[in-house]
Amino acid sequence: MTLRAIVRVTRVAVVALLLMSGCGPRDEPLPIIARVPDFTLKDQRGQVRRASELDGKVWVAAFIFTRCESICPMLVQQMTNFQRRLGTSAHSVRFVGFSVDPTHDTPEVMAEYLRERGSPNDFTFLTGEAPEIHRVAVTGFRAAVGEPTASLGGGVDVIHTQHLMLVDTHRRMRGFYRTDAEGLERLQHDIARLREAN
Repeated sequence: MTLRAIVRVTRVAVVALLLMSGCGPRDEPLPIIARVPDFTLKDQRGQVRRASELDGKVWVAAFIFTRCESICPMLVQQMTNFQRRLGTSAHSVRFVGFSVDPTHDTPEVMAEYLRERGSPNDFTFLTGEAPEIHRVAVTGFRAAVGEPTASLGGGVDVIHTQHLMLVDTHRRMRGFYRTDAEGLERLQHDIARLREAN
């Protein structure tokens, strides 16, 4: 074996040992994608909620609506499962849903929807005027939201993001996450990073 080959093998072995010991290269800083603007909306209990209530907290957000027959039930279920997955650290993370069908999604409708799905009591489902929801989606989450339209199956459809989104303690959006195993694992990892940074 040549000296060059020995050096190459040694380098690979060192990197492997570092990664296994958790001393590998540090994670790149999470990007700052946007800042969630101030908002005033109502939750599923009919209580007025303001964006400032989330200052100082790490939170996971999603855009959903109760008449959704496709992705929304899975998003809500994944958020519920993910909260359980966090275990004792779940109390330090808030879970927030914004209705993209606010005319239909009154607090009473949203409360029943969450009850039927066994969502945790501390899940916050927000509704309000459509322009306010759209403003929060576009400026704070860089997410497009459409208008409710009739779906092919006779129900209602609204174009909206299918990802979970992570917001830091300064109300800055830090990432989009799929709801598959890899996406949720990355979300859990990034939540831990944000909590450690504070």
